[in-house]
Amino acid sequence: MSSDEELMDCTPPEIRQAADAAAHGLVPEKRKSIEDFLNKAPNNLLQIKVALIIGVSGACRTDELVKMKMLDVAFFEEKISVEIPDSKTHISRSFLITDPVWVKIIRDYINLRKNIEIDRFFVQLRGGIARNQPIGHNTIAHFPQKIATFLNLEDLKGFTGNALRRTASTLLANSGANVLQLKRLGGWKSSTVAEGYVDSSMENKTKTATMLSQRAMSSEAVASNSSQTSVIQQQINLSTKETTVADASAGTGLNISINAYNNSNLTINFNK
Repeated sequence: MSSDEELMDCTPPEIRQAADAAAHGLVPEKRKSIEDFLNKAPNNLLQIKVALIIGVSGACRTDELVKMKMLDVAFFEEKISVEIPDSKTHISRSFLITDPVWVKIIRDYINLRKNIEIDRFFVQLRGGIARNQPIGHNTIAHFPQKIATFLNLEDLKGFTGNALRRTASTLLANSGANVLQLKRLGGWKSSTVAEGYVDSSMENKTKTATMLSQRAMSSEAVASNSSQTSVIQQQINLSTKETTVADASAGTGLNISINAYNNSNLTINFNK
């Protein structure tokens, strides 16, 4: 059995399933792709940009974005605080948005809807003008697919409403976050889903591959040194004998002769 198979056998099946789900339909899976959309998409997609920023920053579900209110978003000088008062798991959570570009995009959106009376955060934009009409669940659920279409990504049907949440969790897991940090981000009660993101993260897969390769190299080095030592031991010939020299005054002595593996000889005489 290979090392990869052994690792899979040690991973609980529910975590493997969560890992497979985490790797499907990410919008988008790299920070650079997010920046490409935010920088290149036209202003008529401004509300989608804002949904992407908030959704990725807080691993938000579609329903959480739909229900978000203006009172849930607090503006500070250089950052924005977002509160999710109630979620699917009935766990409230909050998060910050600190990237200057991201903060500016959200402020631009707020300026467009400053005269809107309804308290829902996401409202319709038509021709660059905010309408006194909230965005519905189905519309926000299709935002990830529109982002994927703009970025020319494949498998558009895989980009469902929860793609932003999966993307956020994957990005955080790839940054080296642990299970506890992921649970806090997504508000999960169980560790299974969070462990799935950690298990499937590229960062952890890279660490595992490095550990395995280093272990293999270390084992080969030990085997090589052991083999070389064995050869050396086999090739060293140590012989001792007691000799009597011709000079009677010198008496008898001990002669030690060593023949090493490299054909070198060492002879030591001890006279009594």
